[in-house]
Formats: sequence, C-alpha cells, structure tokens
Amino acid sequence: PFPFDEIPCPEFQIRDHWSGARMLGYLNSWSACRHYYAAKGTQAVDLIRKQLFEIWPEGDMKEIRFPVYMRMGRKMQD
Repeated sequence: PFPFDEIPCPEFQIRDHWSGARMLGYLNSWSACRHYYAAKGTQAVDLIRKQLFEIWPEGDMKEIRFPVYMRMGRKMQD
C-alpha cells in the first residue's frame, strides 16, 4: 500500500535523439539479452539488426521517448 495521501503528479518523459546503433546498444544492455547470450552464445539483437537498419539507416537520428512514472503523496494526517 502507498503510505501517503496521494496527490496528482505531472506527466514526465525522457526525450532524446538516438541512432540505430545506440538503440541496439540499449537493447543489448537488457538482462534478457545477457541471459540469451549466456544460453545461446550469440547476441539476441543480431536477430533484428538487419531489419532495424532497413527502417533506421545508419547515421539517421530518431526521437525516442521514455515515460517516467511516479507517485506523489503527502504524509497522512493522524
């Protein structure tokens, strides 16, 4: 349970411009990709590399957005 009186929170997001290579690097940092490598001995992102660069040519920068979720609250009155 949330131990505070909940109050409205503004919406936030992280916005940046990434290359396809940076996106692959980010995906490769996921623990699921590390587990895949440990089990298979190959990089999981290699399965999508060709398709990604077909829609995201090398050198192109695309905007990425990550929502930031949070809850805000005030100390409950006794």
